[in-house]
Amino acid sequence: MFAALWACSSNTEEDKVAQAEVTSADEVAPDSGEPDVQEESDTAEQPTDYIYDEEEQDSPSLPMADVEESITQALQAIFEIDPALFHNAYDRAIRPAYMAAVEGLDEDCPYYVDYYLEDYNQYYWSDNCTDERGTSFTGYGISYNTDEAESPDGYYVYNRYFYGDAAIGDSDGYLIEGSGYFAYSEYSTPGYARWLYIDAYGKYRSDHPDQADTWLAQDLDIEIKMTATRYEGYPGNTMSLTASIGGLTGVVSSVRMEDVYLYNESLGSMCPGEPSGRVSVRDDEGNWYEVDFHGPKYWGAATFLPQCDGCGEVSWRGEPLGTVCPDFSPLLDWETRPW
Repeated sequence: MFAALWACSSNTEEDKVAQAEVTSADEVAPDSGEPDVQEESDTAEQPTDYIYDEEEQDSPSLPMADVEESITQALQAIFEIDPALFHNAYDRAIRPAYMAAVEGLDEDCPYYVDYYLEDYNQYYWSDNCTDERGTSFTGYGISYNTDEAESPDGYYVYNRYFYGDAAIGDSDGYLIEGSGYFAYSEYSTPGYARWLYIDAYGKYRSDHPDQADTWLAQDLDIEIKMTATRYEGYPGNTMSLTASIGGLTGVVSSVRMEDVYLYNESLGSMCPGEPSGRVSVRDDEGNWYEVDFHGPKYWGAATFLPQCDGCGEVSWRGEPLGTVCPDFSPLLDWETRPW
């Protein structure tokens, strides 16, 4: 629903390899007549790094109740990652310099690429400087914000984009940082449906008091691909989600969601309480627990009803451990936005 522009630069240098001269002995010692005896290496009797005792390997230690709770907590964490919070904070930080560029003022900080602004309505800056307002810029960033843009079938409520490795500090000393790619839009056809899209990866953080209780105050690594739809006439929701989050605190430190899909009974789902896909959680010891669910993989897909119980099968390194039944209501329990 929106166009994303990638910009990158690469500077390659031809590696210089110094070639050492190889010398060999011209004379060979005469045969003494004695049989050769090869001395054993001091490390010959030591086991290699690849030999291990299977009985000493670790075993799964996370109780099934904790696996279930961690998935519920992970879902809550994902829906705390409101993309508008980052884009609003970044837009406020860059806005004065952006407006100066639009108005053609002779601003030296930050340096921006003229044709991006003229041809694409995108602000592309790259610098390490502090402007006359006391705002510091480090790194580079490409962004646009075309909210409330109309189209033949509806309009974009939000349509925002960021790509770069940027740190912007305001005159009060507060910092907004973004490193990665973050595309986000919400599109509405009034009376029919509203679509929401996220395609993001990287790290995003702000120490401003306004974001103290939000996901921007946490040190998270995120990768999210989400498509969500709200059909107004039924009403009913669909949710498609592939995501990973690192840096969580609590029972688990990281979570992965692969091809998770769920939709409401009002839209015809025979299994509205259980998604399809896999959810994996990682404990503090580095163990991954994989949970497979059996809901429909797409709208109208067949479902094996005996497996439609809201529960998933847990495994650790391929070994079945049991079942868990987490709460997936956050995937569909929203009316306008999931956040």
